Amino acid sequence: MTTVNLQISDDIIKAYGLEAIQKRLMRFLEWERLVLSAKKIQSAVNEAGIDNDELWREARQKAWDNFKSEKLKDILP
Repeated sequence: MTTVNLQISDDIIKAYGLEAIQKRLMRFLEWERLVLSAKKIQSAVNEAGIDNDELWREARQKAWDNFKSEKLKDILP
């Protein structure tokens, strides 16, 4: 892991606070890590010749079935 030192305007620090800026930057970097992971997964799926739409349909159906069995078992037949 690399440490990055940034120069940030005092006005911005006064307006938002150092901790809030640090949290925002960390969330942004976490999001970018997720984007990179998603791109790698998509690339691997494409290279494997897997139908991405079918994968999503199956995952959505499994998630719905799981939700119904756990959360709606007393409501739905």
